[in-house]
Amino acid sequence: MGESFADKMKRVENILASSGTPKLEEESAESEETLRQVVANRSLASEMRRTAFTSLAERWQGEPKFSNFVQHVILDPDVDLACEAIRHAPSYDVKVLDRLHELLDDPRDAIASAAASSLARKKDRAVLPKMMLWVQSGVPHRRRDGLAAVAFLLIPEEHLAFVESICEIGPIDDDDEQVLIEALKVAEMRVAFWRKALKLDEGDSG
Repeated sequence: MGESFADKMKRVENILASSGTPKLEEESAESEETLRQVVANRSLASEMRRTAFTSLAERWQGEPKFSNFVQHVILDPDVDLACEAIRHAPSYDVKVLDRLHELLDDPRDAIASAAASSLARKKDRAVLPKMMLWVQSGVPHRRRDGLAAVAFLLIPEEHLAFVESICEIGPIDDDDEQVLIEALKVAEMRVAFWRKALKLDEGDSG
């Protein structure tokens, strides 16, 4: 069993305490500043910085200061931390969304993938053309990321039609065939669920 979030926070607290940093107290301004310093300290372990960031994300979600903070963290050279920030990036800040769009062209695959996932889950349809191009590109990891994204961005029947069009072209290799089969299953399940929901609604209204 992996280390729990509480255990991670306790370990962060112990390390900070041993270095003379104030103890992490729930909901205190001093605690938030300590967490911010942990995230900003690039000499600390990546896991520790990510744990501190997650704690701040939970406390600051919806606040302007979180949006400003995220814009700095998503540029951190620690890829895992940057991806964590991308996943938590708020959807209400245009500057943050613009930054995520820029990261779609980042040479680091993990960053570009995280940005695509984040934008898709935020229903940002501006990213749809690029995601379709990723699917059509034939590059394995881009194909997977693009297929995952369009599932969030297209209505069920459009999603199924798009995936079917890709399947008609045929897979690149055996691995790609499995990716396409899974994508087709997801698309078909969405359509089936959608049609069932519509029939239930029609029955209720009658």
